[in-house]
Amino acid sequence: MKINDKKNARTLFLGKKKELLVQYCLRYLVNHNIDYFIFGHRHIPLEIAIEKSIYFNTGDWLKNNSYVHYDKTPMLCFFNL
Repeated sequence: MKINDKKNARTLFLGKKKELLVQYCLRYLVNHNIDYFIFGHRHIPLEIAIEKSIYFNTGDWLKNNSYVHYDKTPMLCFFNL
């Protein structure tokens, strides 16, 4: 794998079974009742239903212009520059 390919691989969604944060959420839900998980680590804007919870990843504001707005419920949003 080339260096550029490694960098791009870090910013591609790997699927629920391979995403470490999704797997963390699934393990956490075994013993906890959580409505929302909000992360910002992957730099990919995501909103994924996981059992009775929703996983959000804020993405990033440089490439995807994305963020999570939280008022009464979180919502994945995108802004125009």
